[in-house]
Amino acid sequence: MAANKDNIKIAKNTVVVYVRLIVTAIVGLLTSRYVLQILGASDFGLYSVIGGVIAMFTFIAGSLQATTIRFINYEMGRPDGDVNRIFNTVLQIHVLFAIVIFVLAEVLGLYYIYNYLNVESGKLDDALFVFHCSMTVACLGIVNVPYQGLLIAHEKFFLSACIDIVNVLCKLIMVFMLFFATGNVLRLYAIGMSLLTFLSFMAYFVACRICWPSEIRQKLVKSIAQHKEILIFNNYTLLSTASLMARNQGSNLLINYFFGTVVNAAYVISNMVLVYVNMFAGCFDQASAPQITQNLSRGDRDRTLYLVNHTCRICILLVEIVYFAMMADLDFILHLWLGERVPESTDTFCHLTLLLAVVSATSGGLAQYINAIGRLKWFSIWMSTWYMIGLVVAVFLYKNHVDATSILIVFIVADLVNRVCQLLLLRRLSKFPVLSFVREAYLRPMIVFVIGCGILFAYQNVGVQGSLWRFTGIVSIAVLMALIVFYIGMYKNERIKIQHVIINKIKERR
Repeated sequence: MAANKDNIKIAKNTVVVYVRLIVTAIVGLLTSRYVLQILGASDFGLYSVIGGVIAMFTFIAGSLQATTIRFINYEMGRPDGDVNRIFNTVLQIHVLFAIVIFVLAEVLGLYYIYNYLNVESGKLDDALFVFHCSMTVACLGIVNVPYQGLLIAHEKFFLSACIDIVNVLCKLIMVFMLFFATGNVLRLYAIGMSLLTFLSFMAYFVACRICWPSEIRQKLVKSIAQHKEILIFNNYTLLSTASLMARNQGSNLLINYFFGTVVNAAYVISNMVLVYVNMFAGCFDQASAPQITQNLSRGDRDRTLYLVNHTCRICILLVEIVYFAMMADLDFILHLWLGERVPESTDTFCHLTLLLAVVSATSGGLAQYINAIGRLKWFSIWMSTWYMIGLVVAVFLYKNHVDATSILIVFIVADLVNRVCQLLLLRRLSKFPVLSFVREAYLRPMIVFVIGCGILFAYQNVGVQGSLWRFTGIVSIAVLMALIVFYIGMYKNERIKIQHVIINKIKERR
């Protein structure tokens, strides 16, 4: 009975997160289209590069959020857990790191901008303005990470969704206002984005103050052992986050150095596609994460392994639906989204990022399980090693005048190798049933992928013409893939449960 209630809770949270994703994705895609029109490819690329520099210093926020969620969830699963103590410990760590990052960014970030940033003549002052404006708000955001993590740990996805939806709608309104603005539009855009980000952070802060005043009641935690435990765990999480950030933003900086801001714009657009596709799969992963950690802390290994296998398979299947729908007519989708001003090579970048998204989805559930068991050392080291090797190989390729898109092929290979390393380490460190996991999580998605490739090959050889027919074709491929996922990707008991839920909902409305 408890497992059924937990499954229902995961399902409800997943629906909420997907509603948020759909709204934020549609609004975000519209926003990026108009931002590209307002700023132009060069300023759009410049803003993205500066954002990459900021992210190189604030990547620590991502690792700290993951650490915060893990420790709060683990504490909530314990009969004698003290959430307030854990919250204040991570908050003190965040404040300290925010101060250190601000100082480092102002020194190293400015050094990079003055000496290495490939920027058009007369744009250096704009780059510096954007950097200072964004850096201040980013550091304030680091301090607010524990509050965001608390909402996720408590599975308050509806409240989080409301905050995010309001935020993206405000961004769209702000971008529309820029059409009527005069003066330096790039600087106005930077100010607007910083202000809205700060307001979003404050919304999370106020929500936690209202919902859990006792858990966020401020007190000084002097326990060195408590800080040490979290910092040791976070150091390896930080290593993983740093390597991922180095790959994502380092590749952006490499492309800027070798090819300039216009190619940066194409790469940034493809990364936007990657982010939204990963979010599509990550919604289910995110909704399952608290229960994976809490069940493991209670000692319910069977339930934990079921959630890991189930989460991974569903994540891959969800990405496959999006992958084949977009691959059916990517050029049409890009022009529908961005209009006629699509930077050169954007379609090739997007082809490869979509394939990278499919490979990345194979980690669904695994990362949550690794965090839950708490033995991160070798997982982080191996992941960081392969990501760094990827960047080194990319530098070698670029110096030998290989196409800019080749870096994504390197990333795909690195992700595949890293997944094999993860599974081998899990079997060694926690007796993880690898063969059972591969059979349960990967087999059916592999069958769906092969069928999808056949459908895609047949469709693209039909040669559909006309905007209406091309749009209809994309929708048809998406529906067909959803049906294939439902009947082949899912097990019979899962199909029966979904059918029962749909039938019950229809009866309730009648």
